[in-house]
Amino acid sequence: MTGAGVSWTLAEVGRLLWAHGVDSALAAGALDIGLDEAQRLVAGEPLAVTMTEERRTRAALLLNILARIELRCGHDPVAIRAALDRPLDTLGAVSIAERLRDQPDDLDGLRALRALRGAAGTMPVPKIRTWRVADRYS
Repeated sequence: MTGAGVSWTLAEVGRLLWAHGVDSALAAGALDIGLDEAQRLVAGEPLAVTMTEERRTRAALLLNILARIELRCGHDPVAIRAALDRPLDTLGAVSIAERLRDQPDDLDGLRALRALRGAAGTMPVPKIRTWRVADRYS
């Protein structure tokens, strides 16, 4: 991933976290950065840490996880936060947020992030109920 690609990926991660009110500690654990750096990411400021190849891959996986959840929840911030905190059977009754908050060594590297990406793509979607309401013009 080039420097511009990494910058775009980090900007998108920060945008998704900010737009949906998601805790920045998720990015801190997933990217192996400090909480202050994660808050800078959400604020749209450049990171002061060196982006190693592993961190670049972690950033791409985190973006993919957040984007999958955003699409499955219909861009609803409340549903997105609830989906992140919902325990999943595929993760052993642990939520995606809990796994992302774990320290990187507890995450077992990129393999765990890939498992979270798979879980985010198969998690149950919230039910959206719509009603047709007749008004005087119909």
